[in-house]
Amino acid sequence: RAFFLLYALVPFLPRMIQPFSLAALVGLRNAFESVWQIGYQSLMADVFPKNELNEILGKRSKYNNILTIGATFVLGTYLTLYEKLPISSIGLFQILFIFTLAIGTWEIYQYSRFKFEPAPPVQGESFGKKLMTALKEAKNYPMYCRYCATVIVFYLGWQMAWPLYNMYQLNVLNANAAWMGYFNIASQVTQVLTIGLWVKLSKKIGSN
Repeated sequence: RAFFLLYALVPFLPRMIQPFSLAALVGLRNAFESVWQIGYQSLMADVFPKNELNEILGKRSKYNNILTIGATFVLGTYLTLYEKLPISSIGLFQILFIFTLAIGTWEIYQYSRFKFEPAPPVQGESFGKKLMTALKEAKNYPMYCRYCATVIVFYLGWQMAWPLYNMYQLNVLNANAAWMGYFNIASQVTQVLTIGLWVKLSKKIGSN
């Protein structure tokens, strides 16, 4: 969460290194975010009963998307204020990053209030040995190997395409921050309307 404060400090760096610094910070934050995602899933598995976890996470996604729709609408309008007020768009982002840091700190405090018995850590081989063992045994699970390869290709293609969508929306459609928010809202509304369906299907036909 502290990376948002670092984002806000980037404009104070020499102009030549600002783009590289921001890109490096975003990349580093994503590395920590990946670890957080694993920790979050582990925490949820300890806090809630496993037989209710699918439904709970489905509801969490649904309500999270509803809140995201509202936040996106507000943010899209907020980021256009530089067109009406004597403040730069960079200044608006700096205020937003500091506000996000405050919200993130409150979020961490809320997680710390969970009362539960955590699963004891598993003692065993080091990560390096486990990884080598898994790689050696991978040939015995060709379907899983194909799945991993497919996931890698999918995520590379999916994530690498996002900047193209943003460039098209900005350069061809001449979309401003508000319009970018509307595009995201359309996506979030679709998720809100369908998330319950995926939970029901998972219960009916199983995860596979």
